[in-house]
Amino acid sequence: MPSPDLDETLKILNERNQALPDDIRKTNEHFVRHASNYKLAKFVVYTKGKTPAETTNETLNLLELSSPLYLIKDTPDDNPHN
Repeated sequence: MPSPDLDETLKILNERNQALPDDIRKTNEHFVRHASNYKLAKFVVYTKGKTPAETTNETLNLLELSSPLYLIKDTPDDNPHN
């Protein structure tokens, strides 16, 4: 999920998925807002402002797979901080 703020998450997801039909975006809203997803989740990773590598490494760390063998490095194109 992009953000702990559900309205912000939906805004970001809808911007990313503009080309998708409305029913898909409504399905996203259902899953973002439905309490069962939070009850079932072992953890939540927020992706807003993170590169794919940062998100991957955070996820691996939460799964306790953060050995150097698994760490992912950013490519220049992935890093929005450049």
